[in-house]
Amino acid sequence: MKNKIRWALRRHPILYYMRFAMICENISAEVDDENCFNTLNDRKDIAPLFESTFNKIELGGKSDLAKALMIANFLNKKIIGGPGLGLSSDVALYKMLNENAGVCSDFSQIYNVFCLMADIKVREYGVVEKFYNPQFGHTFNEIYCGNLQKWIMLDVGKGVYYTDKVTEQPLSANELFVQLRSQENPQVYSFFEKKDDDRRLDKIYNSDSIPFLITNYSNKTYDLYFNKYQNKVPGFLINFWLILVRKNFKFSFILDDYKKFF
Repeated sequence: MKNKIRWALRRHPILYYMRFAMICENISAEVDDENCFNTLNDRKDIAPLFESTFNKIELGGKSDLAKALMIANFLNKKIIGGPGLGLSSDVALYKMLNENAGVCSDFSQIYNVFCLMADIKVREYGVVEKFYNPQFGHTFNEIYCGNLQKWIMLDVGKGVYYTDKVTEQPLSANELFVQLRSQENPQVYSFFEKKDDDRRLDKIYNSDSIPFLITNYSNKTYDLYFNKYQNKVPGFLINFWLILVRKNFKFSFILDDYKKFF
């Protein structure tokens, strides 16, 4: 009975679509700093575990992209990954460093914080092939490279980014999906020593995929609520409460009108 109630709250079609209707919005521009993780978050609010871990990463005076890749490779070497967590950022980082835990969304969550600490503008994207009961859901990040003066998508969980096949310049998330939908065949570049299965990448990054930018994410707010309640109630109820009090993140659609998916 408990599992049936849990399923109904999380996956019942009516409640599912109501939740998405409350957190989705259409936006017209991808470059607005208001949509950047750094705008809503401050380094002084970061948990001590991030500071001690960040101090182990040798970044030097390299470019934004080079530093972003060094952070990603550091995490890849330190974290094996495993079941999804959906916890506060500090608890998630602890479990990922000390247990076989963490999926793409957990990687994106902690990667946001490390980029903030490195003064790299960062944001997070989600992608699905359909809204209700999708075959996959995936998240990745995007960083702003000052040298190139553009946003660049980075899949920290799979260790890849994409480039234009002609210019070989790294692509932003929107540029990537525009090219995929135009059948332009962008080139994939792996920055991990162990390459991911290209067939798995093709399942995520293709012309039918629906990308959305995750905005209005206050790490301080989510850490506060999850650290207080994550051992008492399921995470999806905490997320639902944050929606009710209007402190939730948003799914912001740039390439598509989200209303056509309802």
